[in-house]
Amino acid sequence: MINSNEVRKVNNVLAKNRKILESLSCELSSKYFKIKKESLVDMGYVFKYQTQQKKYKSGILIQFCYDYYYFELNNGWVVMAKTMD
Repeated sequence: MINSNEVRKVNNVLAKNRKILESLSCELSSKYFKIKKESLVDMGYVFKYQTQQKKYKSGILIQFCYDYYYFELNNGWVVMAKTMD
């Protein structure tokens, strides 16, 4: 059984991840942006948690953090974007 402290910790991580994505999105003023995965980790992004994921027939795994999503490229880069409102 999951206790409320664990849920609170995960929610805090997800909220921090979203703030990181939002700040990058605002800085770059672009719908899509590409960033090194290592740079996101250095900013405190935790890839272990997401709010949703979807795998396409092509093999691409899209992972969501609330209203932002990303997929990893083979070369250490991550492509990110905000979902349409």
